[in-house]
Amino acid sequence: MNDLNKAAAPLSSPPPRQITSLDEAISTLLLFSPDNGWVFRGQSQAEWPLLPAVGRAPYSYILANDIAWFEEWRRSSAPFCDLPSDDYEALAYAQHYGLPTRLLDWTRSALVALFFACEKDYETEGAVFAYVPLSFRPSSETRIKGTDKKIYRVDVRPFDTRISAQQATFVFFPQPLQPLEAEPLPSVLRRGDLIGDLNLVKFLISPKDKLLIANSLRLLGFTRSFLFPDVEGLSASFRHEIEILRAADDHGFPRAIYPLRSSLERNWQERRKIIAERQQRNEPDLEV
Repeated sequence: MNDLNKAAAPLSSPPPRQITSLDEAISTLLLFSPDNGWVFRGQSQAEWPLLPAVGRAPYSYILANDIAWFEEWRRSSAPFCDLPSDDYEALAYAQHYGLPTRLLDWTRSALVALFFACEKDYETEGAVFAYVPLSFRPSSETRIKGTDKKIYRVDVRPFDTRISAQQATFVFFPQPLQPLEAEPLPSVLRRGDLIGDLNLVKFLISPKDKLLIANSLRLLGFTRSFLFPDVEGLSASFRHEIEILRAADDHGFPRAIYPLRSSLERNWQERRKIIAERQQRNEPDLEV
């Protein structure tokens, strides 16, 4: 693996950071440029550790044989897709389509990470992480090795629509049970108190702010169907619309704040109004 030179200067953790709006998120996250190696991850629950799926229960049960398990999945997937010969690209494809692996998803886009931090779990705090991996896989290395000890970044070709739409990159965990932790940031990337001295920074988003940011991102076109450009993503976008509506009601937001109104819901409101009027006149209920 290739490594960036790490500075030996004393560390100072940046103060806790809170994101309260889309405007604030953009102005803050612009400091963490992907051109300088920063990547981003959004989690709808801030307390989740930075671990790959195969390092978390219940999937850690097969950890000793997870690479062999992946190879079996690879053989079994032949009728459904034409996988790349590159181990890491095949593993990235498996990761994006639901297989627990040693990869943890990241993105070059702060807004994509913000979407995933705010898309659900509107009763809990979400988080966006900015991270500079200090080791990375050379593009010429196509086989997974069992001798690596350090976490490293894995970039793959945008050979899949989901990987392309999400500007995806990955971090590979040779030891999946050990969470990602902050390390000294290379001195050339430090910008004083604006960024801090560590290569991992966490931003928190309150439940209500998540909801408002989610709607702002929706209005800008950041939806599930945009990030998952297939029929499954389209269906997920419709589900997400309903979830936002319900969460807005639960949090007591005025309807004017949430112009999100599908024709289905408007029709159902009209139907409920008609049913109530018929009940007042002691007329039979309408059939559903």
